[in-house]
Amino acid sequence: MKPEDCGKYEACNANVCPLNEQWRRSTQLPGEPICFWFREYSKNGGPALVLSRCAQEMADTVATAYADIMDDTHMVISPYDTALAGTPGGQLRWGHQLIRRYLKRWAHTGSKFAQGARLPHGDTL
Repeated sequence: MKPEDCGKYEACNANVCPLNEQWRRSTQLPGEPICFWFREYSKNGGPALVLSRCAQEMADTVATAYADIMDDTHMVISPYDTALAGTPGGQLRWGHQLIRRYLKRWAHTGSKFAQGARLPHGDTL
């Protein structure tokens, strides 16, 4: 899959996209947007919600990248250490710890999908 396959692609400004094969090389700076699918995946029941809204391959890709970012055992490398950037062995780029921190906070907030399910259907004002 590639970022263009995402339904949110046109409006997305996230630097770290799980659908980009090179996502580990991307950096995350304070204040930059975080992938919608990462945010939804972090919620209570998020994995099932994500799977219900996108293709299995995309859900699996999001799940794998999410697990890598949330794994505290991964070494976070400096943005200046280009020799290690994107190498195998669980190396994450500088700034991915910001994503981890925000996702841990967002895990306790409501899902956009769940909010949409509570909207009234049919004729409204």
